[in-house]
Amino acid sequence: VDQLPRLQRASEIIHTEDFVAMDDKPSVALRKGKHSSMWLAIQAVKDGRALGVVSAGNTGALMAMSKVILRMIEGIKRPAIVSL
Repeated sequence: VDQLPRLQRASEIIHTEDFVAMDDKPSVALRKGKHSSMWLAIQAVKDGRALGVVSAGNTGALMAMSKVILRMIEGIKRPAIVSL
């Protein structure tokens, strides 16, 4: 991050020892992951401290946590995944 000063100014590192494993079922991640990096990132969006979450981790857990923390927009029944 030191070589990227703009990224450093726009970022905040929050330490946690908890994480969601790639093979965790979404239901397990919801129960065990309340202090995980994924949960904290999604909570930052809800609190207005972040504009979005990018994850290279467990997609099912990310979607399940997002639905619980952020809730769905009225009239939308399923979450969407964006990729390049």
